Amino acid sequence: MSRRFVRQLADGENLEEVYLVAEKQLRANRNGNLYIQLDLRDRTGTINARLWNAGEPLFRSFDPGDFVRVRGKVQLFQGTLQVILSHLERVE
Repeated sequence: MSRRFVRQLADGENLEEVYLVAEKQLRANRNGNLYIQLDLRDRTGTINARLWNAGEPLFRSFDPGDFVRVRGKVQLFQGTLQVILSHLERVE
């Protein structure tokens, strides 16, 4: 599988790639369940990503500036592409 740069991503695409974490936040949804919101970056741009039903241990396992391997699906939300993650792990 070839490298998928942020600029190449398209709505509906399944994604498994390594990106740099630019920013991260642990937030609560309307029901109080925690999720991770982060900005993933490469040399072509930045994309917002969310991992629903995530806990604090996973949130603390990586920091901005770390590389993470992500798996998920790209979707168009309010006119902007984002990634809904199913997997997230720090790359050593």
